[in-house]
Amino acid sequence: MDLEKYFEDNELEIDYDLFEEDEEHRIYIEDVYIFIPSLNIDIYSGYYEAYNEDTEDFEVDFDFYMFFDSNTKEHLYEEQGSSLEVCIYNYCRGLDVDIDTIEEIENLECEIISKQLLNE
Repeated sequence: MDLEKYFEDNELEIDYDLFEEDEEHRIYIEDVYIFIPSLNIDIYSGYYEAYNEDTEDFEVDFDFYMFFDSNTKEHLYEEQGSSLEVCIYNYCRGLDVDIDTIEEIENLECEIISKQLLNE
């Protein structure tokens, strides 16, 4: 699924929610996420900001995907530096889920969930 096209076609704007914060870092995750029913996971895209002492401000360090259990909302997995398909593949391999190819990942049924629309 082409997520950018989906967002444009459905006129969804992406906002970020503060997920975690301390003096040294902040973690933000999108308010739009992907639900994959067969794996019972919600996948959020996010970014990590680190505090820079020279500028005395937070700066984006890297982006990543965070996986949560769809029912309990427990944080299950996160990965940076990979495409969404590769992250899902690596998550499945770690659980010994019977998914062997990226093509199988691309064919998983999924739903795009917007917190904006859920709250309306």
